[in-house]
Amino acid sequence: MKKRIVSLFALAITGVVCLTLYSLGDIHLVMEIMGIEQYEETIHAKEDIKTTIVLDSGHGGYDTGCIANDGTYEKDITLAIALKTGALLSSYGYHVVYTRTSDEVSWSNNNKDDLATRVAIAQEADADYYISIHMNASENNDGANGFEIYVKGNNERILQIASRLESSLTSLAYTNDRGIKTTASSPLYVIDNNTVPAMLIEYGFLTDQNDAAYVCSEDGQQKLAQQLAISIQKNVPLSKS
Repeated sequence: MKKRIVSLFALAITGVVCLTLYSLGDIHLVMEIMGIEQYEETIHAKEDIKTTIVLDSGHGGYDTGCIANDGTYEKDITLAIALKTGALLSSYGYHVVYTRTSDEVSWSNNNKDDLATRVAIAQEADADYYISIHMNASENNDGANGFEIYVKGNNERILQIASRLESSLTSLAYTNDRGIKTTASSPLYVIDNNTVPAMLIEYGFLTDQNDAAYVCSEDGQQKLAQQLAISIQKNVPLSKS
């Protein structure tokens, strides 16, 4: 970057000192020598504010979520996929915030408090998008399988991410496409009570043998994470400027 002449005017005990400098680095050095408190550079700060993505691993702690036939908990699968997705998004340049990074949760074992805290995390982070990761289950042993994506339907970019993800997951051919659905018919707290544009993904049915085998495998989880990360990358700018 070309150096720009910067004039620094500072009040000193002996009077007014005028220093002509050639880089912000020089300014910092002189300010340190003079005992003036360091400051945050603001010239480029606004344009460098990263887009913040919140990744919510469904369930956790006291709440196992649904359980696969082999005893695998939904909470463990959602966490694994969220961490893999977050690693990819961070490598792309996004700011990633997790609602949890382990099986330990910071909220009480009250379901309403649980959901409210997840939403609060996104709001406190001044997040731009909120993605909640889940698995499905059928209590009727009816052979249900497939992935589905929930949105509120009032944010164009969330719809674009959902549409791209739907196509990407379909191309993996690991299960059926149950479509993109709105919370108008199936209310979801983390979407409907969230001021941050939000989406919830049900990656498959743990009660289906084939779905469970895929989402529980390391390779399957990595591919699901990649498709979500790429769907975000293709539709969401890296910075807020």
